[in-house]
Amino acid sequence: MPDWLAHRAAVLPGAEALIAGDEILTYADLDLRVRAFAGGLAANGVKPGDRVVLLAGNSLDFAVAVHGVSRAGAVLVPLNTRLNPAELAVQLAGVQPALTLADSLFMANATEAASLAGIAPPVPLALAGDPAAGVLVDT
Repeated sequence: MPDWLAHRAAVLPGAEALIAGDEILTYADLDLRVRAFAGGLAANGVKPGDRVVLLAGNSLDFAVAVHGVSRAGAVLVPLNTRLNPAELAVQLAGVQPALTLADSLFMANATEAASLAGIAPPVPLALAGDPAAGVLVDT
């Protein structure tokens, strides 16, 4: 699948791509964060074809994760934030993700669900591909 974000970052780097609250990201800014996130996934052992579960609300981090998982060649499995830990555990057990990501709002549910499903605990979404870590992969 073509990486339309990388294309937009090359063609229109200074154009507004995303507005999240007071923060405005250009395509170049968003692409940089997505590259860092994809690198963070690789640093967490995610390989192309792996499933990555995402339990998060609507946010800038969510948008970066959606693009970052794709950029890493992994398969995004977003879970419904309205489910309780027992319901999430059934889905986690069926998916058997290489990595589970959760934002701070849903971390407690994700942690309990992972424990019930017998899989590794979730990684905080904000830390999974922190651009400040400087982990970048080529696009």
